[in-house]
Amino acid sequence: QLLLDKCCDVLSIDKTIVEPLEALPETFMIAECFKNDGAPYSDQGESAISVEKMLQFLDVGNLFRAQQMATRILAIDPAIPEAWNIVGSYAVKQHELVEAETAFRCVVTLLPDSAAGHENLGRVLLAGGKPEDALVHVEKAFELAPDTYRVGELLVELLNRNERFSDALDVGQNLLIHSPKSKA
Repeated sequence: QLLLDKCCDVLSIDKTIVEPLEALPETFMIAECFKNDGAPYSDQGESAISVEKMLQFLDVGNLFRAQQMATRILAIDPAIPEAWNIVGSYAVKQHELVEAETAFRCVVTLLPDSAAGHENLGRVLLAGGKPEDALVHVEKAFELAPDTYRVGELLVELLNRNERFSDALDVGQNLLIHSPKSKA
């Protein structure tokens, strides 16, 4: 909970004030918000913004609208990892690495077994000049999804930077064996 509060503070999300439904642009669909398990979420009887609609904006490539909606969703419930992921992705596009790091840390806190969450956090940490911290998360991402080639490549690069050449060789050999190119 402390990390989620810190995330809201960093992103200047006021958890006590949610814009009235009438103030939202017509392009935002107002509906019940559904968490990962499919159970309806209700904010003290008021309709909440739809996570599904937020993801639809993302699917059509409108990251800005998805981020706006994600911020509103997080004001209602800061425990929605999809919303943190969108906030982090938008922050990366805006070159706001501190905000992106905070958002992706929230993702891996809420979903510790998310390979994509650990990969995203690792990439942001690397871009922010924290290769040792990045290595921890990229290793976790590779552990969770060993068949993900791009994670393996990044892991090899980070292991080499940290002079863990034997580990880098092992990961590289594993990549060669499981590479889609080697099966062609």
